[in-house]
Amino acid sequence: MKRTGGGSAERKVNAVAARVLLDVKPTREESELLAGRINTVVSRLKLIVPRDVEVVVTGSSARDTNMRGDSDVDIFMLFKRSVSKAEMESRALSYTKRLVRGHRGESYETKYAEHPYARLLLSNLNLRVDLVPAYKITDARERATSVDRTQLHTLFISSRLSGAQRDEVRVLKAFMRAHNVYGAEARTEGFSGYLAELFIHHFGSFYNVLSTMAEQRMPLVIDPAGHLGPDDAASAPERFGRELVVIDPTDPGRNVAANVSRKSLARLVLSARAFLKSPSKASFYGAGHSEERAAAALSALRKRLGLGIYAIRFVLPDISEEITWQQLARFRARCVGELEKRGFAVTLSLQEIEGREGLIGIILNEIKIGHSVLRGPSSFMGRAADEFARAHSGAAFIFLLEDRLYAVEQSTERDPGEVLRALSNSRRALPTYLKRPTIYHNTIPESRAKLLYRAYCRETSI
Repeated sequence: MKRTGGGSAERKVNAVAARVLLDVKPTREESELLAGRINTVVSRLKLIVPRDVEVVVTGSSARDTNMRGDSDVDIFMLFKRSVSKAEMESRALSYTKRLVRGHRGESYETKYAEHPYARLLLSNLNLRVDLVPAYKITDARERATSVDRTQLHTLFISSRLSGAQRDEVRVLKAFMRAHNVYGAEARTEGFSGYLAELFIHHFGSFYNVLSTMAEQRMPLVIDPAGHLGPDDAASAPERFGRELVVIDPTDPGRNVAANVSRKSLARLVLSARAFLKSPSKASFYGAGHSEERAAAALSALRKRLGLGIYAIRFVLPDISEEITWQQLARFRARCVGELEKRGFAVTLSLQEIEGREGLIGIILNEIKIGHSVLRGPSSFMGRAADEFARAHSGAAFIFLLEDRLYAVEQSTERDPGEVLRALSNSRRALPTYLKRPTIYHNTIPESRAKLLYRAYCRETSI
């Protein structure tokens, strides 16, 4: 990561980045060992699949942007387009079974995205491999599934990034991970590895990415391959419905940043601004936290602010975390909505997953109140306004705020715990895969408190 030139601020950032790179870049020995293990799996797979199925390594390990300690590998089995989707999935599963049969320390499990794929757990090689069936394509317009693009992503990045820029990607990934915005899954709604690679390709360096984002006013449109004309670029935010639009160089109809939430975007901007103001290794990684004595830390927070804390603990089914995370988020939003509808002021809501355990945290003002404020429609909405007034004719009173109707009713729930217990006991309120949880109030067992405190630190580390 050797650079010359640049102003004083850039030199300071580059100096910190060079130190971070020593932490996050795989050593030569690690890279050689990983490459050898990948080659072993690829060679064994090639002995199983017929010649018309191409075996290719994709993802960060293929693009040389992987991080130290990352032993997750993506291997694609590319089928001809003449093969039906059902046959492709069936044959891929058959090849997987033959691959792991008879080898000690090896197993696989079927995962589901747009279509099934296999996750190989090769403990004898200290390797986890996603074995993904897809169609061989040379243009995104030929794709039949969304994962078909991945092979094109690997070709684009591999041919566009220099060796130094691959290291810049690693540093950017480390910065995003440190500030909880790395990963496009539902848990984070942040920046994928491919998106980080495109940022470096477009802006040139880690410093340029941060300095641009720190001062950038939204919307921002990035078009790495120059697919858009001026008019198309101007209308892209409205067309994609996002403030940040990064046109996939392999597919101009796709926004690579579609999964980036406004919250993750704002967090990256704030983190970039803070780091550039005072570049150091400590500010690069941000404030850490210890999960030791998490229950005591939460208790101290509660007493200092005069708030109550509820922890809702679920035993999760053995399905994709992507699904269970979204289910927890749905129930958490339902809890917050019902509490606020009944007049309770929710300060912060949180969630976390570890293994088969899911936890929702609600931090709120527990003052026992005797009323709830219900928001109605605009008085200009005719029938809806009349129906609201009629439905709440028994309210203590109805009033206007600007043009909108509000009804104040006596509340039967004077304890937020009653609201949460009623929701948790309602099969209609619980999402499909969640079963009745255990609810803790203020006194939270240490093992659950660790999950809640972890989520709290993640949300409040800005």
